[in-house]
Amino acid sequence: LPLRENLANKTRWPNKMGEYMASCRPTVVNDVGDVAEVVKTHGIGLVADQSVEDFAAKIVILLKDSRLAEEMGDKARRLACTRYSWGILAVKLEQVYQQVLTRG
Repeated sequence: LPLRENLANKTRWPNKMGEYMASCRPTVVNDVGDVAEVVKTHGIGLVADQSVEDFAAKIVILLKDSRLAEEMGDKARRLACTRYSWGILAVKLEQVYQQVLTRG
């Protein structure tokens, strides 16, 4: 999931990240925004700097170390099912709406 460092990428969550997680895929991302923080914090992939060379090197690491890739993919799937599933996120969003509506 290559992301250039800019305001738009720092402040968004690409939907495909959820798909990668749900599909048990470790993800290589650039060190930009919340996506990179989730990858780092939960160990669900590798974080590259802004260079093409480093991004490619991180992909090669995962291709060469299938055990690491599988471990990270399994963590990603668990995270997708326990924290980032649409069902869980929809409940949280509904709670926010209810709070706003009750404030009058």
